[in-house]
Amino acid sequence: MSRWLLVLVLSVASATAWAQSVPTSQATVTARAQQTVVDAERRVAAQTTAHGTAVQRYDEHNDAVQRLKREKASWRRERELRDALAEAKSAGDRADVAARELARAQAELLSARRALARAIDDELASNTAAPQRTKDLTKVRAQLAPIVGQRAQRILIPEVDLSADPEELRDQAAALRKTEAQLQAQLDGLDAQVKKLEDKSDLEMHHNRAKELSSRDDNTPGQKGSSGGRESVSATPGPGGAGGAGFDMAAMFAAATAGALGEVVDSSTLETFQRHWKGNDSKRQLESAKKVRAQVEAQRAKVRADRVKIERLTGGAK
Repeated sequence: MSRWLLVLVLSVASATAWAQSVPTSQATVTARAQQTVVDAERRVAAQTTAHGTAVQRYDEHNDAVQRLKREKASWRRERELRDALAEAKSAGDRADVAARELARAQAELLSARRALARAIDDELASNTAAPQRTKDLTKVRAQLAPIVGQRAQRILIPEVDLSADPEELRDQAAALRKTEAQLQAQLDGLDAQVKKLEDKSDLEMHHNRAKELSSRDDNTPGQKGSSGGRESVSATPGPGGAGGAGFDMAAMFAAATAGALGEVVDSSTLETFQRHWKGNDSKRQLESAKKVRAQVEAQRAKVRADRVKIERLTGGAK
């Protein structure tokens, strides 16, 4: 299951509690939007499992075809091979259907997340939420920003002056704490995308192996078009979805991430990151995402170290 919203502060139970505690209908709108996202997450998880199972079944049938092709020619072998090819084609067709269903579920999830982002914006603008709820909503909104295609606020690294008076030091610590949370939200988003890319790479490698095996020794009678017109499972989901739509979502994610990290990551790394995420080379996308992540992690560690240092000077929480 996608981990974007499962790791966030909001949950079905807490959303319901919030709706009861905030004297405004906007909280109910937010709770309903959250429930829609949770339902969409479950559908994506179910379709991801179904797609994986369908692909595995296709690979198993394809392996059976390859084993028969390596056997000595005989009437029995030809009969079993025809049956195996038909089963492989049928399994491949089911895998394609599963891939389209997965893409549809992912598109619905994106729409639900955008609706949740709008609901949170409206509730925050109403200024009716309690302080803790406002804090939680702000955190969720920050984590939603990269994946709904809306530019996140640029993260600024606060200046640190250890010679300042205690009140100014406390203000610096508060600013550092806010920046640390923003950087962590970016790390969470990058980690989720890296995980998707790694899963996609593993699946593509498996498909390519099956396709390579299918192309060997196709001179045996009855083996022309041995894949039954099927080249491979064509709708392998990318970082943001499946097929071309997935790459558009990936580009949106990269643009939002680069916009937020303009003061955190060097411009060359961000330019490469965005260029790779506009294409469909998952290996380059993965490499550039890891480079961005490394710089964000380094900045987060520095910000945290500065915050802890100031809090020790002022006797604040560590």
